[in-house]
Amino acid sequence: MRCWIWQLWVRVVLHNRSVEMAKKYGVPLVVRSSLNNSEGTVVKEEVTVERMLISGVALDTDAVRIAVIGLKDSPGVAFKLFDTLAKKNINVDMILQSIGRAGTKDISFTVDKNDLDDAMGVLEANQARIAYSELHAEKNIAKAFYL
Repeated sequence: MRCWIWQLWVRVVLHNRSVEMAKKYGVPLVVRSSLNNSEGTVVKEEVTVERMLISGVALDTDAVRIAVIGLKDSPGVAFKLFDTLAKKNINVDMILQSIGRAGTKDISFTVDKNDLDDAMGVLEANQARIAYSELHAEKNIAKAFYL
């Protein structure tokens, strides 16, 4: 019982008003022991705050992903693909090209969902020119942007 009472007494070392006055008038506040001559603990307010890493988030749910599978792994193939889409004024965003395997590569990209039918149509009509083996579209995607 005596230890519990002592713990209560130790917790009430600083009165709230003393902390307020020290802050208001810029007085250094040090908590020291009455049992020895140790330096104690300096109570101070830290004013340096780390910089905000993220200031905003935006979400785009009007995008679809198109994957062009089995393209020949040679220079100029990506140009043929995107030049074909550009001639039809289809805006391409977020391009991902895979590492080549067995002489082929895959390219995925996003377009606005309103351009999906036009993009798929122009790619299917130019399959021989672009020389790909498969074409896939994924409608259930979203893009998140962190600012």
